[in-house]
This record gives sequence, C-alpha cells and structure tokens, in this order.
Amino acid sequence: MANSEGKGSILLKIVIVLLIIVTILVIKIPNDIWKKEARIQEQCRDNITSIYDAYTYYYHVHGEFIQDKDQLIASIQNDSTLMKRHKIVSYTKRLLEATELFMHIPLITDLQGIHSNFLDIVDDISANDRYFKGYSEIDDLAQNIMRSLSGINLGSEYEKYRIVSAALDTLWQVRLNLSDYPLQVAAMHLSLLADKAASNVGVVNFSDLENLWKPINDNITVLIKKINSEEQLRVQTNIVYQLSDFQDKINGIFSNRKNYDFNTNVQLAESGKENIKQVYQEFLSDFLITENVAQFRLSDEDSLLINLSESNFYTPSGQKPYIITLMDSGAVSVEDPTLLPELQQKASVPIEKMNNLPFLAPIKSVFSVLDSILVLNDQVQKAYRRNTELSQHCIEIKFTTTLEINDLGEVKNFKNLIQALDALENNNSFYGITKYLDMALVSIHQIDQRYQQNLFRLDTVYTGLLAHITAVDSILKTIRRNQYSMEPLMTQLENNYAQYKNVSASDVNAQVISIKQDIEDILQFAAEGSSIPVYTIFSQKVQNHGRMYGRTGEKSWEEER
Repeated sequence: MANSEGKGSILLKIVIVLLIIVTILVIKIPNDIWKKEARIQEQCRDNITSIYDAYTYYYHVHGEFIQDKDQLIASIQNDSTLMKRHKIVSYTKRLLEATELFMHIPLITDLQGIHSNFLDIVDDISANDRYFKGYSEIDDLAQNIMRSLSGINLGSEYEKYRIVSAALDTLWQVRLNLSDYPLQVAAMHLSLLADKAASNVGVVNFSDLENLWKPINDNITVLIKKINSEEQLRVQTNIVYQLSDFQDKINGIFSNRKNYDFNTNVQLAESGKENIKQVYQEFLSDFLITENVAQFRLSDEDSLLINLSESNFYTPSGQKPYIITLMDSGAVSVEDPTLLPELQQKASVPIEKMNNLPFLAPIKSVFSVLDSILVLNDQVQKAYRRNTELSQHCIEIKFTTTLEINDLGEVKNFKNLIQALDALENNNSFYGITKYLDMALVSIHQIDQRYQQNLFRLDTVYTGLLAHITAVDSILKTIRRNQYSMEPLMTQLENNYAQYKNVSASDVNAQVISIKQDIEDILQFAAEGSSIPVYTIFSQKVQNHGRMYGRTGEKSWEEER
C-alpha cells in the first residue's frame, strides 16, 4: 500500500514537471519565432535601404549607374567624401571617450559633484528667496547657508579646489557642446583644461572642504525642518525635496572617498590628461580632417553606406538576391524577392483565364484595326489636304478614334485590362504582379457589370465612325489615280466588332466570378504571406518585406501604414 502511494506520488510529480516544461515551451517558442520574424523584417528592409542608398549615392556623384555590385561596394568603400565624414565621427568618438574617461575618475567625479551641488544649493535658495521674506528665522538661516558656501570663494585654503572646479566646469561645458567646435579647437581646450585640473587635484584638501560642509549640512537639516513646519511655505515651494537631494549627494561623496585611494586617483588623472593630450596631437597630424566640426554620428544613409557589404545584397532568409532595377532617369527600384516564385505560379491561373475571356481577342482586334485606320486616315488627309469635304471627314475620323472612343468608360475598362495583362506577362516583380492583378480585378469587375446591365456606348460612336469611313471611301473612289482605300480595314473592323458583340453576359459572368475569386485569394496571399512549420506544432510567417523605389526613395512599407 505504501509503495503504491509512493509510485503514484513520483508519477504525479513527473507529470507536473512535464506540464511546467510544456507550458514554458508553449510561451517561449512562439515568442522566439516572433522575434526572429521581426529581425528578418528589419534586416531585409535595412538591406533594401542600403542597396538603394548605394546606387543613388553613386548616381549623384558620377551621374550614371554602375551595374556591377562588387565595383559599387568598392567604390563606396573608397569614396573620399564618405570616408571623410566617417573619420570625423571616429575622431569625435575618440575625443569623447578620452574626455569621459577623465571625468569618470572617482576623484574628478567627486570634486565635480561637490562643486555642482554647492552651486545648486545657492541657486535654489536664491530662487526661493521671495518666499522666505515673511519668515525671519527661515530667511536668516537661508542667508547664513549662502554666506557660508560663498566662503569657498574667499579662503586661501580652497584655492586649489577653485582652480580644479573651474577647469572641470568649463571642461564639462565643452564636452556638452562638442559639436559647436572644430575637432582641433575642442581637443586643444579639453587638453589644457584637463592639464590644469590634473596638475592641481593632488593638492586639494578634502578635509578642509568637509569641515566647511559639516555646519552647512546641519543648517540645511534645520532649514528643511523649519520649512516643513510652515504649511503655507511648504505648499508654495518644493525646495525641501531639492535641498534634501543636494544634501544627500554631497554627504554621499564625502562618505564614498573611503572607497578609493587618493594617490592612485591622482595618477589616473595624470594619465587621463596625457590621453586627451595624445588625442590632440593625433588631430594636429590630420588637420585637413580635424579642422571640421565634431560630429557624434553619421546620418542613417551614411551609416548604411559605410557598412555596405556583399551580404546586404541577399535576403537574410533564403539568401536570394534582391531585385534591382536601374533606370536612365536616375530612378532605382530595389525589391524583396521573397515569395515571388509562389506569387508568379498562383498568378498564372487567373492570367490564363483572363486571356481566354471571350471578348478579349475581338476587342483587341478592334483596337488594332482602329489604330491602322488612324494611320491610313492621316496619310489620306495629308495626300488630299486641299479636298475640303474629304478633310472634314478625316478630321471626324481622327477625333472619333483618338478622343471620342478613348473617352468611353467601357473602352478604358478594356484597355486597362489589356495593359494589365501585357504588364503581367513574364513579370518578375512582386510589387508589379500585385499592382497589375489589382488593376485587372477592377477592370473585369466593371466590364462584368456593363455586360450584366448592357451599359455600352461604343455602339453609337462606332456607327458614326463607320459613316465617316464610308464617306471617305466614297470620295476616294471619285479621285483619279487614287491609291488609297478604307474598305479592307472597314471590313476587318466590322468582322471584329461583330465577334465582340456576339459575346453575351452569360458567356462572361461565370468566368469573371472565378477570376475575381482567384485574384482576391492571391492578393490576400501577397499581403499576409505564408507559413512554414516549426517544431511541428508551431509556424513561422514568411512575408515579402516590400521595396524602395523612385528618385525620392518611396518605401512600400511606409505607404502601407
């Protein structure tokens, strides 16, 4: 009985442990997958931006594109202007790092902290002086604290402290406003200030400073209590919290001095000074660069260019080359190829169906014959420009074929569909396929509505056009030695138009419904992507991450937002 209970207890514990592990995995694995998806998207878009910026930069510099990516990378990496900006940033960081190291030496940090907090106490009491006027005890105590602190500017025992704190204060201001100075000038100032601070910090007497502070600290404690006892004064100002904060910082500094060796810190200050001096000497030796103003970071574009490499030209997942299109106008298109083969395969189904729509071949033939009629019409008008009656009919034919017909809604629908199908043929752009599928979807939807409601105005215009063509042909027959005739083209037009008119709504509707569903499914696939299994029960999303294109670098992912 006891053994049975023991085994049951062990099994129960194993089950509980397994359930805990499974729970952790169910939370952790999807989170890891989402992070990976986000990294892939970010890297892919950074790559697209890097490639676009590289080609655009090269075009702006040289006035033409370079086709070979290896030559492009080499050209970018050896670009003197870009390298100059990169070097300025590197020098700025070098100077900033040397300054920060000096300022973070514990002894230097403490002296700077004492100085800045002393100033803050005086400033804060002065700013609240008007509130103390009605409270004589508080006012007297506040004035006494300020007088005591001002003693640091008078006593000879504080002379070295004053020299060091003034140097550190100015050094910190130069560091904060580094980008206002040329690198050489900033380095010179920082070197001189660090030298002054380091040369005097070893003889600063901390005991004298602490002796000065102790009675001031006691008076601040009393001042805080007295202010807290006056409700109206406490509400009027928040000086209590500020004085308490300054007080704690200064007390912490004096207490912290026990944690480091004074002489070691003096040596660190000396080496820190030499480090800044060495930076200044480096800047002098490269004066053509360091005469420029300090720059903390490269622009996003420059940063991407500087770090451009072979790997940027391939997708982070799948290692497929990005699709790059360079145009004579200076425009560039860089596109993610992810899911393009799948999209092309899916799109081939509705494309084939659209090409087999019963109205498409005859209406394309109608448009082709109209183009031929227009060419022949121009030839006739030019040949017999003095024949007023003939010229008038030629003008009507030209007006009808170029303006009147093209202005009809159904003609626009048909031509948009034809344009979309032409653009979809052998299209190697993810963006292009989705764009023209959407264009085709709108067109066949509107064409289907016209068939269902019999809303075609082309018949009327077509009848008028035939009348003008017949009139021209009749006049041409009366002209001696005439070599032109509209009759063959008119016969073609009538035959093609008759085929087009033989298409019924029932012939179109069922096919359009199928095509629309296909395209809608494909556009949803393009927007959402697909999934691949991870650990059998989880999945990772695979998406096309867009393109960057045009002369101004439009980003498809920003347009989507």
